[in-house]
Formats: sequence, C-alpha cells, structure tokens
Amino acid sequence: MSTVTEAFTESAAVLPGAALCQGDVFVFLDENQHLDKWQRAGVVVTADCDLANNKHAGIVSYVPVLPLKEYLAHRLLPRYAEDQRQRHLKSLTGRIRELEQGRGAGPGLSSRAIEAWAAQADGAAELIEHFGPLPAETQRLITAAVTSVQKCTAARHIDDYDEMFALLETLQPSTTKSRKTAADRLNDDILNRLRNLPGDSFFMSSLGADHTGGFVAYLRLVREIRSQQIALSYHDQSLRGVVAKRISRLRAPYVYRLTQLLAEVFAAIGLPDEYEESRAAVFEACLRPLTPAGAA
Repeated sequence: MSTVTEAFTESAAVLPGAALCQGDVFVFLDENQHLDKWQRAGVVVTADCDLANNKHAGIVSYVPVLPLKEYLAHRLLPRYAEDQRQRHLKSLTGRIRELEQGRGAGPGLSSRAIEAWAAQADGAAELIEHFGPLPAETQRLITAAVTSVQKCTAARHIDDYDEMFALLETLQPSTTKSRKTAADRLNDDILNRLRNLPGDSFFMSSLGADHTGGFVAYLRLVREIRSQQIALSYHDQSLRGVVAKRISRLRAPYVYRLTQLLAEVFAAIGLPDEYEESRAAVFEACLRPLTPAGAA
C-alpha cells in the first residue's frame, strides 16, 4: 500500500471545545464499548442550523459506524452466504429434477420440500434413500450439495469475520483454470462487493489518526445521544454523564455525500404490487395494435 493511500483520510482534527457540528465523528469511551456493536463510533447527522439555533433540544442524531470487518460480518458476508446457499440449492434441485425425469415418475418433490430436506442434519441420506439405489458419484454430488447448503446457512449466523471467511472459503469451487487459491477467489468476491456498497452504507478510510483500517457508517440506523454526553475536549471526558468523545470532523465533500445518501435512504418510497400490475395492464392495453376496420 502506498504512502499516499495510508495518509488519506476523510476527516480532519477539530479544535478542543469547538461547537458540535454535523459530520463530527465521535467514539464511545472504552467502558461503554461492551453495550453493543452499534455503540463503537458515530457521525453526527443533525443539521448545523438546528445545532446552532438549539432546535435539537439537546438531543443529537447520529449514524453508527462499524469497523470494516465488523460491517462485513454483520451485513455483507451474510448476504454473500445467502447468495451461495441459493446457488447450491439450485444445483441440488437441478440434480434431483434430472433423477425424477430419468425415472419417469409422477409429480416430483417440490422446491420447498427439497430445501427443507437440505436443511436437516441427515438430509442427504434421506434424499438418497428416497430415490433408492443410486450410483456412488450421484450420492457424492447430492451429499456435497446438501453439505454446502448447510454450511452457507451456518455462515449467516456467525458474528466473527475471520470465522465466517474460513467457512465460506471451504465452499469455493475447485478449479484448475486459475492459480488463485480458494481464499484469493473469495477475497476477490468480497472486494467486488465492497466496491459496490449498498446505498445505506458509507465507507471511510479512517476516523482519525488513532482510528484507521477502514470503517463503514450504516445509514439505515439513526440513533440519538444527548449532546452533553459527547466530550468536546479532553477535560470534558471527566464530566458526569459523558459516554463518548469527539475525535474528528468529516471534511467536504464527504460530509455532504454522507448526508445525501442518508436522505436518499429515507426518501425512497416503495409502491405496492397492485400499482405495478395496474400500470403494466394500462401499458399493454394502450400499446396493443387496434383491430383494422372491417376485420372479422
């Protein structure tokens, strides 16, 4: 990693005692970090005009910030694991459909039944028994697919990034076309997803000189804290009720981009299926060619 990249930061130092502003970054004091993952750090999102004119009634809104690996373990990798689960489930279902077609049987297993069987500890054995004698290779493929589905399900419920990564690494397909290891291929997949973070997440390289290594502000969860609970100088940390300390302030344009994304998250309005169906019906009726005059 280059020196330029290591030195880059989206935030800047703030003079001790300066007024609290939108974009101020704070961290919870060590004795409070055991509360939950969302009380590690935060970025103030209350508007400057409200802070300056005391319209916030002493209550500050903020979005929580997670270290990058915690964000990956909490948000990104569970989605990746679910995508992989669906992929292996689709492979298993396709293999079962081939077996059913080859035997010319009546209605086969429903997709829901296959998924339920794959979730059971002895699901592979029961599926194999259901179809009766099968070639050893077919049994191996069914067992491998069921095992993969179960591993993906387990990965979604692991909180630790390294543990989750190790489990997902075992699910990487073997290949002779690439010199990359399974870990390298999984890492590439994660990097691709990080480059396209969802709109409710904002990446920051660091929060300050002592807080580096990558962080993600989660914009869908807006929390509140009393302004008096945030220490704005070293001496404020000893005051009663203080649970956090300001460490930096987001610079432009990063603070503007964060608040823009925040607005987009809560401004989006979904419409019901009935609306979409009605719209499609109107489009189809309007665009359908008229019957030529005099046609039968």
